[in-house]
Amino acid sequence: MEYFISLFNSLQTLIAFFFAIGIVIFVHEFGHYLAARLCGLHVEAFSVGFGPSILNFIDKRGTKWRFSLILLGGYVLIPGVGDEHINSSKTDRHADEALDETAPHGTSPNDVSITSKIIAVAGGPLANFILAIVLFTGMITHQGFIKEPITIQSVKPLPESFQNELLPNDEIQAINGVSIASLSDLYQYGIAADVNTLQIYTVRRDNQVYDVLGPYPFPPLIDNINLRSPADIAGLKSGDVILSVNGESIQKATDLGPIIAESNGNTMPFVIWRNGEILNVSLAAKLQDIPNANGEFEKRMIIGVSMGLSLELATYLPGPIDAIGIGLSQTYSIIMGSIQGLTKVVTAEISSCNLQGPIGIAQMTGSAAQQGWDSFIFLIAVLSAAIGFINLLPIPILDGGHLVFYGYTKLTGQEINQTIKKSALIIGIAIISSIFVFTIYNDLTC
Repeated sequence: MEYFISLFNSLQTLIAFFFAIGIVIFVHEFGHYLAARLCGLHVEAFSVGFGPSILNFIDKRGTKWRFSLILLGGYVLIPGVGDEHINSSKTDRHADEALDETAPHGTSPNDVSITSKIIAVAGGPLANFILAIVLFTGMITHQGFIKEPITIQSVKPLPESFQNELLPNDEIQAINGVSIASLSDLYQYGIAADVNTLQIYTVRRDNQVYDVLGPYPFPPLIDNINLRSPADIAGLKSGDVILSVNGESIQKATDLGPIIAESNGNTMPFVIWRNGEILNVSLAAKLQDIPNANGEFEKRMIIGVSMGLSLELATYLPGPIDAIGIGLSQTYSIIMGSIQGLTKVVTAEISSCNLQGPIGIAQMTGSAAQQGWDSFIFLIAVLSAAIGFINLLPIPILDGGHLVFYGYTKLTGQEINQTIKKSALIIGIAIISSIFVFTIYNDLTC
């Protein structure tokens, strides 16, 4: 039975990985295609994936469209732009030649201006950024903003020791005499409050004010689990309540941090409450480079969970400007985090294990799919923003390398010497191949 469960999980991981990466690749290549078409350029071929073709056709403009089995890359072939066959395998080129027999005749390479080349090349990363912004915007629109005054939607499932008389639509005015006007007030109260004291909520209900018992706001309740973290691998789930660790009782969320920090990576027994059942789970914290509020990284022992409120709070739909603003902000944060992280890996300030390859990404997409659509869509947005950024790195063969070449020509009016360009492309291929091998090594050893 365990074998079949493992096989099912592996298949789910592969399907989730290829679905996510396929979307990101298609959007990237379609960005190149659309930018080229907007510049009036002929696109000779559009390919997503490599290897055996599962769908191919030629459109009325003479563009050969091909979707192949192995979704690990793609290319758009625009005569006169980029290195036309640098990303296409021998098999792909043979497929192109077969399609040529049915393609409209009379097409010729474009007389392409430098500006058009820059736009066509930049279109791919730009499309990835737009996809990330759209997905983040859609998610915040779906999730909504917390209403103020803070209003109860429901109370999350908790052990019987947490008393509750709160009802849906109760508006919280205070807890134990402490005014609660915002979500920040609720968190600050929860961190400072005594968990052993009865929690008396002052609420407005049906235009009347009542004092009622409610749960401690900030119990050791797991809200989110980081993908591929020790908690994820051990099978912890959102909604689990941590009762004890290493035999020490956990009464509030802030009790967990010091125990994890002092664990030194040793395996620890966890007692978990999950929907009325008591579970015993063992896991070991992992030392990881974590960004702090200043944008710097610090090494901390983590199990990969974030804790949440005991209350499900009512939300409202944000306006389009607010939602788009958050989408832009989250995409910008991923780009800046990628720049900072990559810089610190290169300078050895943080571990190179922070770089993940296809195996690690596949495992993350599988975990995200198991956690639900919100996690999966969020990961696609992160991947899209990250791939857009990576493609802008000034490495020959990547879009960023081509933009450097074209930028030089635009500024100087001179083409780069072909010998230098070919040598740079060989170096670029060597760099990308080395990074690919290194990240796979990280996936297998870190």
